[in-house]
Amino acid sequence: MIIGLKNTFKLFPLFILGLIFLTLISFLLLLSSPPVFSKEQYDPGLPPKYLKFDHQSEKKELALGSYLAGTYAMRKNQQELASEYFTDVLKANPSNVNILNQAIASLAFQGKISESILLARDQITYDSTSKIGRLLILVDALDRSDFIKAKNYLDSMPRDDVYSLLVPIINAWINYESGNKDDAILSIIPNNSDEPLHPYYTLHAAIISELSGRPLRAESFYSAVDENLILQTDRMVELRGNFLGRLGKYDEEVELLEDYLSLIPDNYWAEVELIRAKDKIQPKPEINHYRDGIAETFYGISELLTLGSRFQDALIFAQLSIHLRSDFDSASLLLGRIYEALQMPNQAASALISVSSKSSYERDAKIRYALNLADMGKIEDAAKVLRELTRKKIDRLDAPQALGDIFRYSQRFSEAIDAYDIAIQRISEFKPHHWRLLYSRGIALEREKDWKNAEKDFLQALELSPEQPLVLNYLGYSWLEQGENFLLAKDMIEKAVNLKPNDGYIVDSLGWAFYCLGDFKNAVQYLERAVELMPGDPIINDHLGDAFWQAGRNLEAKYQWQRALTLGADGRDAKIISKKIDRGLEIDIRVREGEL
Repeated sequence: MIIGLKNTFKLFPLFILGLIFLTLISFLLLLSSPPVFSKEQYDPGLPPKYLKFDHQSEKKELALGSYLAGTYAMRKNQQELASEYFTDVLKANPSNVNILNQAIASLAFQGKISESILLARDQITYDSTSKIGRLLILVDALDRSDFIKAKNYLDSMPRDDVYSLLVPIINAWINYESGNKDDAILSIIPNNSDEPLHPYYTLHAAIISELSGRPLRAESFYSAVDENLILQTDRMVELRGNFLGRLGKYDEEVELLEDYLSLIPDNYWAEVELIRAKDKIQPKPEINHYRDGIAETFYGISELLTLGSRFQDALIFAQLSIHLRSDFDSASLLLGRIYEALQMPNQAASALISVSSKSSYERDAKIRYALNLADMGKIEDAAKVLRELTRKKIDRLDAPQALGDIFRYSQRFSEAIDAYDIAIQRISEFKPHHWRLLYSRGIALEREKDWKNAEKDFLQALELSPEQPLVLNYLGYSWLEQGENFLLAKDMIEKAVNLKPNDGYIVDSLGWAFYCLGDFKNAVQYLERAVELMPGDPIINDHLGDAFWQAGRNLEAKYQWQRALTLGADGRDAKIISKKIDRGLEIDIRVREGEL
């Protein structure tokens, strides 16, 4: 099946009822201790949310509703609403550590760090082992330069998970700011250069060395960070280049950035910095004092968590980073990416638009901002931003490509083709990474029924990058639909399945290829696997129904066809499926145009 063109459906799972029941029982147990607030009179002039009750049972009822609503809001990533509901619950039972945990987390997710710290102080009173509570109290102490208190909380921190990185680096920054610069550096020099976290320790040793007035030692540490470019993040390369530029070592900075761009082409911020380095313009320092260093620590941890798809944890550390350094553009960009991963486009757009117009990240941030506007349904607003960016840089592909994408996702294929044309015309020399642009235009052309030119784009995309499963699948499946190159299509899709064996759409394509070749045994095998991987897709269920029928399993075929209708098959597909339920498959293997 062609990826990205099918409707998606959300089914309300039945197990939610059971989950609600368990939640009710657990919450009643949580509320077993009496509330500490005094009784207050009912005020009929207040809106329902603020009504106050005399009876403990009524308070518990109200708190229970708020708890369930807050839990649901948290699951839906509606953090502002969640924090309001959990605050209501705390009015009934302010010492409940579980509710405190959730209220603190929901506030921290929103970047309301000062408010979450106030709650953390209460939480630590009731539960001194809380990780998030101790983390926030630590941040508060660091924010106020209370290093004695910060040291105490740091010593009580666990040494597992990301805290194995956080504790020694924060300890080093406290030593630095307290005047113990040698101890600061020695405490984080990695003993084992093969350790996965080695680049992070070394990076902070370099930064502290430079701020301590030891540029030669700093350069040695930066060189150690630079030993393996593949394992580095954008930020590590940026800091290393910034250091070289400030030393006037522009040739080395140019070499660093060119090597990086060879690995990650079309990286705009790196191109901006490369132009500056070639012009021998000295950059401003990125980190000026210990607060910046601690913000950098939280940023690095957030980045690590993002790479591990632990987005909610990453969100808290990104917000802590920005709390300590409000002008941290890299952190704002990362925050936007995290919100995108959590499917929160409104919050992502707010984070991205805060990136400074003077930052080398501004263009990337604006493109992502436009894509998030499109996710909110604001297509014209998004297109306006991207058209302006397209005009500003007539040699860049990024904005017109993004414009093409939002039109393609909106099924405005003709406009998508026009935008992709602009991007492709700007390519002076095609390179392997340009496959995606050709692939995207090929999809739009195919949807506009310009198969001849679509096929050219797919074939050129494969010439540039022969191992791309998306292209192999789309071209192979399109050939099946065109009624040509069946054997070649099957081989290409088989290759795609080997590259992405758990992609339900690609597995469906292979099953359909076997079906078109009359190999119904293999067709059933792969289509059943596709349904397991993508149980809610009507097209895959329809395909499996066809294969069952051809394999002589007529009752199972009708069940799958009926399921396809239940899952939302509509338009012409629904008419064909209804016909098959009534009559079965007739003369040809596939139902084609004109047979209705």
